[in-house]
Amino acid sequence: MVAKKMGHNDNPVVIVVSPLVALMEDQVKEATEMGITAMQLGVHDEVDITSGRCQLLFGSPESWLLNKKWRDMLGSDVFQANVMGIVVDEVHLTYKWGQAAKGQTPFRESFAEVGRT
Repeated sequence: MVAKKMGHNDNPVVIVVSPLVALMEDQVKEATEMGITAMQLGVHDEVDITSGRCQLLFGSPESWLLNKKWRDMLGSDVFQANVMGIVVDEVHLTYKWGQAAKGQTPFRESFAEVGRT
């Protein structure tokens, strides 16, 4: 909203990487109640999402990193022109969730890859 008011962009989008579906659902609901257009990958209409018709776009690390459709979307002209920032929700846990003890699988392996993309 700040970028739009400052004239930087007609349709600014903020990407939100979030670990929990329930958390994303609550945040989309609250943002909508505040008049902010918010959508969630895999829940809202794909055409609306890919055309950048939202101000906040929520998705799990797995959705952003493992689904080629969503990764490619971020490289599209619409998103290259409109993404104003990326927020990693629960960032204080990402390093832990992406790691595992020797011989074990990480709890959320994709969190270890968030910074590499």
